[in-house]
Amino acid sequence: MPKLRCNNRLQLTNMGKKGQTIIFYGHGKGKTSAAIGTAIRSIQAGRKVAFLQFIKGNWITNEEKFLSRQDNIKFVKFGAGFVRNKKSIKHKKAFLKGIGRAVEILENNKYDLVVLDEILTGLELGLISSREIELLLSKKPLALDLVLTGRKATKKIVELSDTASEIKKIKHIFDNKVLAKKGLDF
Repeated sequence: MPKLRCNNRLQLTNMGKKGQTIIFYGHGKGKTSAAIGTAIRSIQAGRKVAFLQFIKGNWITNEEKFLSRQDNIKFVKFGAGFVRNKKSIKHKKAFLKGIGRAVEILENNKYDLVVLDEILTGLELGLISSREIELLLSKKPLALDLVLTGRKATKKIVELSDTASEIKKIKHIFDNKVLAKKGLDF
């Protein structure tokens, strides 16, 4: 049987020209963790990263502490905590402030990777429309890699992405009223 050879340099060159749009969505655990892993790989490769968190409150997580100590990353939160009332003006204002900053970052084109963590949860909560996310995707510079996370993605958003991973909850300890554990969940 002949040996197969892989020209890694050619593959890496071809992959590097066009940025990718990646989405991690669904009701399972691990969407933000997947985005953080992508950001860490990017930072380690010497790339500049902007990590914007929507929805989540102003408490400082261990992930945020770690990422904030790294070079080449801008970590910003735009959230008023967990959304209990979908019509809350406080949440809508915080979310819109984050969208404005995301548009600025995309238009400035200073980053190699931009992560919009929980932006798709805003879609589920009615804080942003699918059309608005589609417009945001259209502002992505050609070489930029973009990661979106959250609970819901429309068929159109999935079609516009290069990679879409749906993370499905099979079972979760929170369903048994067990609180989040420091070092494991935050």
